[in-house]
Amino acid sequence: MHFSIFTLFPEFMKNFFKYSIFKRGVQNNIFNYNVHDIRKHGIGNYNKVDDYCYGGGSGMLMRYDVLKECYLKNAIKSDNSKTIFVSPRGTKLDTDLVQDLAKLDHLHLISANYEGLDQRFIDRYVDLEVSIGDYVLTGGELPIMVLINCVCRYLENFLQCESLTEESFNHHLLEYDQYTKSNSFEEKVPLVLREGNHRAIKQWQHENSILITFLRRIDLWKKHPHQRAEIEKIKDYLFREYGE
Repeated sequence: MHFSIFTLFPEFMKNFFKYSIFKRGVQNNIFNYNVHDIRKHGIGNYNKVDDYCYGGGSGMLMRYDVLKECYLKNAIKSDNSKTIFVSPRGTKLDTDLVQDLAKLDHLHLISANYEGLDQRFIDRYVDLEVSIGDYVLTGGELPIMVLINCVCRYLENFLQCESLTEESFNHHLLEYDQYTKSNSFEEKVPLVLREGNHRAIKQWQHENSILITFLRRIDLWKKHPHQRAEIEKIKDYLFREYGE
């Protein structure tokens, strides 16, 4: 996987890859990246990258000509690449979309600042707009970091396989409760987790995951393919944990 990032704050983005597991991912050639400074292609002595909008309104918009020049000089398009603009108007980022993006060879990621991008650039060069949530940030750098973080988790050898199969949103369920191996506190760890019966533990984890999803994220629960069949498991879990 190769990430090409287009931003007004290149040093901010480069620092993302200097720490922890992402640093190791680069060192181990699991993925690589380039960060392209849009401002280097700005207009005039001050490298101007924005302008007023047609129709008025507050704020400035990133210029089409500047974006186009930076993009065309640095983008490497192929049949297995996509150009993504992170935007509140985009498709909501979820596990299904992340898994699809992780199958690609190259992602071009466009970060906007000010009031956003000139629509002409989006119409001509952007394949997909992606949103990380129903809120607005001051720039696209943080959403790009979120997207890269999510995608990297599905790249081969980036994480242990168990980390992907036992976490929130797999099979449209949230992750089960977890506890450290210490039982010296007033609040006790559930007995089934301390008895060492791995089959019973797996059953408890699954039922706990189902219950948490049912109570906290009914929208995910409705997507779960076995939701009707799992109702009895919720009832059994509640009976065992809390009695009648």
